[in-house]
Amino acid sequence: MYVVNPELPERYKYETDYRKIPREYLNSNIPKGRDKVKWAPFKTVSDQYKLLDEYIEEQNKVEMPLLSDDQLQILNETVYYNSMNNILTELSYWITAI
Repeated sequence: MYVVNPELPERYKYETDYRKIPREYLNSNIPKGRDKVKWAPFKTVSDQYKLLDEYIEEQNKVEMPLLSDDQLQILNETVYYNSMNNILTELSYWITAI
């Protein structure tokens, strides 16, 4: 039989369960380890806030529509009519990179 704890008294030399060995024979300098790990939320690093906000902003972007000449003409006439008659109009537009 293999001696597990050679430095302990004869009664505990072959004991593999540390709970059955009295405290005075156990090594008290065993490190605690990680103990209770408190998990951090996903957005913990400040750079993550920036990156996640950029990802969210990218997801909200809409691709620029391709309009025909007829659609552009109707759009221009509608904007002109609303501006001449002081009708409040909300416009959305795209800025294209050159």
